Amino acid sequence: MRKIVFFGGKGGVGKTTCASAYAIGRAEEGKKVLLISTDPAHSTRDIFSCKEGRGECIRVEEGLDLLEIDAHYESHKYLEGVMDNCKKIVSPVILDEIKKQIRAASISPGTHEAALFERMGEIILNSPEYDYLIFDTAPTGHTLRLIKLPELLEGWTETLIRKRRKILRLKEMKTLQRNLVESDKVLKILSERKRKFGALGKILRDREVCIFNFVLNPEIMALKETQRALTELEEAGIKTENLIVNKCLPSELDKTFWEKKLMEQEKVISTLETENSHIRSSKFYIRPSLSPRECAQNISQELKVSID
Repeated sequence: MRKIVFFGGKGGVGKTTCASAYAIGRAEEGKKVLLISTDPAHSTRDIFSCKEGRGECIRVEEGLDLLEIDAHYESHKYLEGVMDNCKKIVSPVILDEIKKQIRAASISPGTHEAALFERMGEIILNSPEYDYLIFDTAPTGHTLRLIKLPELLEGWTETLIRKRRKILRLKEMKTLQRNLVESDKVLKILSERKRKFGALGKILRDREVCIFNFVLNPEIMALKETQRALTELEEAGIKTENLIVNKCLPSELDKTFWEKKLMEQEKVISTLETENSHIRSSKFYIRPSLSPRECAQNISQELKVSID
């Protein structure tokens, strides 16, 4: 069964390293893996020393492909698709005004998120050739909005469908025309999008298919953000499978300058494990300076055991 694995968390906690490490481990087992970065501040290429441009799916190792989604390009493509649909269903008289609105939308808040969501949906629904889709996501708040979008958009689209049908029924009564509902192009587009949102939401809530991992450092701010995110996901019907505590200090560290830091992280880990005893947790300790690729390689086996 294909698996979809998300790595989320606060910025700078090591999501990219953990996602890359897990991808490496799976590829080394002979699985076909696609590692996708949705973080605007892409750094996944750096781990694999890739120089190719963003937005392209590239082979980085045997069995492992990498795709860094370019939000600007996806936004442009998304709005072009909206414009193409408008050309099919609206009068040329109002097309110029629609073009103005779409140009304004290109710089509006939320456009990049909508475009990223469209691209993520395409990948999840149309990539059967991969055994694993592994998402290295943007910082927590951004990721939560993306993951909760299918349910919100499905409900919103259903409302539009009901209103459109009502308008068409009234038009049928007024003009004595028949089959306006069945032949309406707008309804067909809305119905297809509702189907897509429903299918995507079902996959994201399927605990046999989707694995959500939160990466955090043993620090108070990271703990609070993670707890909020876990609550929001649970309310959305999405279960978090793993908590990965990264950059832990070894317990045998000389307790002089680092004593307070060590006590803080031990308190955070204890609180995390107590308040989330139903979720597996694992710890990765700070290692001597290594290249990003060596670091990912070092923890790949530990991470595989922890998550599986």
